[in-house]
Amino acid sequence: MGARLPDGVRRWLTSSVAVPLGARALTNIADRLERAEGPSVTSRALRGASRAAGRRGRRTREGGKSAR
Repeated sequence: MGARLPDGVRRWLTSSVAVPLGARALTNIADRLERAEGPSVTSRALRGASRAAGRRGRRTREGGKSAR
């Protein structure tokens, strides 16, 4: 299916759907890890990656401006 979509549509789908879902998944993994083991380097790295992906999604929706 992905090969039949134009490049612009694929890019839009990735930035508007896949990136936020991936960010949410990373947050959930970090939450579970912290509940089981407590805060760690790994959980902080997962949260950092989630925040980075979330900023990218917000920046795209707001027309290129960072939402802080």
